Amino acid sequence: MKRRPSRRDFTRALAAAGVSALVPPSMLSQSATAARPAGQSSQQETPPSPQAEAMLQLLKAKFPDRLDQEQLKRALTNCDGIARASERMSKAVLSNGDEPDFVFSAGRPALRR
Repeated sequence: MKRRPSRRDFTRALAAAGVSALVPPSMLSQSATAARPAGQSSQQETPPSPQAEAMLQLLKAKFPDRLDQEQLKRALTNCDGIARASERMSKAVLSNGDEPDFVFSAGRPALRR
């Protein structure tokens, strides 16, 4: 029988995902390329996600004259990593009883009389 993850397990996974999101995908691909023997290329290049393409179009529209082709290529790689990470996060299934570790309230607490 598969054990249901606890809040602590979920928080650890969330923290690991947050830390891994801070590492630029370009660094990850460079380390993977360095570990691969010479003469052996990546067998399967995955195309960028539609969300990454949309983010790249926004960057091109906002900064049309500031980014060269190399920077746009790196931005597409980074945007693709962000989009894929968000897809993985949205696949996490939470039940109705799952609650955050704390409850945030923006308003003033009610005055007690």
